[in-house]
Amino acid sequence: MDSELQAAVACECHRLETELRLTSQKHLVPEVLDEIRSVRFHIWTDAPSVSAIIGPFKKLIENPKSTDVITTACANSLEIFLVLGLFQTMEDLSALIQCLCSCQCQITSESAPIQVHFSQVVDQILSITMITRYDASKYK
Repeated sequence: MDSELQAAVACECHRLETELRLTSQKHLVPEVLDEIRSVRFHIWTDAPSVSAIIGPFKKLIENPKSTDVITTACANSLEIFLVLGLFQTMEDLSALIQCLCSCQCQITSESAPIQVHFSQVVDQILSITMITRYDASKYK
């Protein structure tokens, strides 16, 4: 894993941890904060698997009690990971698509309707499909 991707993973973990604290959502999945911290710090010394990296994001995206703010932050982080090349195998991409397809959240923001949040998820799934369709040789 290159240093740019490592830095992005660490940064996105820190951003998610901060969002959870600021929105008082850290109680949603009790072990998720520990997982986020573990990924954030071990990304520099170990080589965590893709499933370990996306695990905390997946748990929050799939949790029906997550707010739209947290769900959007997780989906945006996963999109950054996709663009930077974290997902290298079809298995990784499949896990990402399944994660995004199981998205659930509570709408808590008045500024953005639910269609915006789910259209972002659909856009990400379509982006993944297009990438894998036109660059299938890259994925094993």
